[in-house]
Amino acid sequence: MKVLAFSAAARAACLPDPPSDGGSVVCTGTDSTGFDGSGADDLTITTGAAGVVELDDSGGLDSAILVEDNSSVEIGTTATVTVTQDNGFGIRGDDDNFVDNAGTIVLDADGARAISLDENTTGVLPNGAVNSGLIRIN
Repeated sequence: MKVLAFSAAARAACLPDPPSDGGSVVCTGTDSTGFDGSGADDLTITTGAAGVVELDDSGGLDSAILVEDNSSVEIGTTATVTVTQDNGFGIRGDDDNFVDNAGTIVLDADGARAISLDENTTGVLPNGAVNSGLIRIN
């Protein structure tokens, strides 16, 4: 498992943390512990527009970004999500979520998955993933 080492002052994150139902979350800078949004539904998570955003799952969460239900995750072109934990996930969500990856997801562990979403229980879109970015297996 690779761990990025940064001082607390240099480590940016996805904020607010923890999020509340229906909230908007913006991820900027580098976060080596993953973002746990599983305590809230209906989130909109985006990566910051400027600079490179780096998220990974090495903090024990098993996902770089974890969401519950009815959320939208947009990974911008300058963002990189790295999976370094065996059987870990880049973006993992429960039901009725949508992921749009325009950035890079790097799978650097055994059994790693880029995007894993549970079922669409309502039968109404959006529930799924769009990948116009890069998913790389190391």
